[in-house]
Amino acid sequence: MRGEVEVLQKLIDKNPESTYVKVENRSKETVLHLCIKHNRLECLKLLVEGDNSNGEFLNSRAGCDGGVTILHLALMLRQIKTIRYLLSVDAIKAEAIGVNGMSLTMLDVIEYSSIARDEFSRSLEIQQILIDAGLIKRENNENDKPNTHVAVAAVVSPNPRRVKKKKKLHKRVASSEKGSTPARRCWIKLMEWLRYPSNWVVETRGMLMVVATMISTMTFQAVVNPPGGVWDHNDTNTAFGNITVCNETSVCKAGAAVLSYGTDDPYNYFPGFITCNTISFLASLSVTLLLVSGFPLHNRFCTWLLSMSMCVTLTFLALTYLTVLKLIVPPDHAVDTPIYEIFFYIWIALLVIAGVMHTIRFLIWVTKFRSKLCLKNMISTGSFSCNDATRFEEIDSPAVV
Repeated sequence: MRGEVEVLQKLIDKNPESTYVKVENRSKETVLHLCIKHNRLECLKLLVEGDNSNGEFLNSRAGCDGGVTILHLALMLRQIKTIRYLLSVDAIKAEAIGVNGMSLTMLDVIEYSSIARDEFSRSLEIQQILIDAGLIKRENNENDKPNTHVAVAAVVSPNPRRVKKKKKLHKRVASSEKGSTPARRCWIKLMEWLRYPSNWVVETRGMLMVVATMISTMTFQAVVNPPGGVWDHNDTNTAFGNITVCNETSVCKAGAAVLSYGTDDPYNYFPGFITCNTISFLASLSVTLLLVSGFPLHNRFCTWLLSMSMCVTLTFLALTYLTVLKLIVPPDHAVDTPIYEIFFYIWIALLVIAGVMHTIRFLIWVTKFRSKLCLKNMISTGSFSCNDATRFEEIDSPAVV
């Protein structure tokens, strides 16, 4: 912590394995993290040059939510000299592409550290360093060099609207063969595929409204005009096969659904029809309510809720169709082949896949949102860990030896 390089060298010579021991605190920091926290570049160089762990020690993580590497920590603290040195180390640069333990890219770290500390000039220089290192791509063409800094400045511009809306940096991470393993590249592509589309709800709002209204109308009419019709008059003497449904003690009242009587029949699917139809009706009304009540459609929770409501609506609409099919087709005239059931199960499988995909998207967003709150807290309060009160320095002054 005091930057005594000679003393540190003697300690390493005496017990080399001690450099790999993590600090016994909540953050589980390594000595490399301590060097960056206290801005001891010369001590960091000594430890990095003496490492023989094939990069495992240099890319170790510490902190909350899976931890941050020393490179991400240097980005958070905006230590330009340290960042340049770390990117000159092949073992660190090879693992620089991708996300940290909090599912944040390097640009996410730069963006939120700039907003939290209201210092954007140093972030411009750091982004240029990452561009020169080939870790991030330029927004514009290579031939348009005069506008390069303008494009970078637009990303981290201290515009109050940009800060309030918390616009994310969606630059693509360079997928070079040297800096990324196939598993990491597959994981990054999967995360990109599972990311929420920016404004698909807004673009399809009218179509969703029409679909939800049509389903509400269909399910409402199915109750007003149920399959099998209604009784025209009070009936006291009617039987379905061997089952008597209307007698003196159980009168079939006018206006009631015909198939609602005789529920003791094992082939009577009318209660299931009512249940599925009601759920589909209420779910479609919920979609309409979300669309017309002024809910923020850009909110990820509202997007997930709207998606799940549509999945529930379509699922129980399909179940309603199947139960009506069972009601109107007699058992002795039923089609022998279960082709409709096969297609129905395929449809259910597709809906389950869609529901699971939207749920995974929502959980990923919740995890990243929590991680970004943690990162903002670490940057604004000066705490290296979400639960640790340890303070670190913000300066990038020359290291004290």
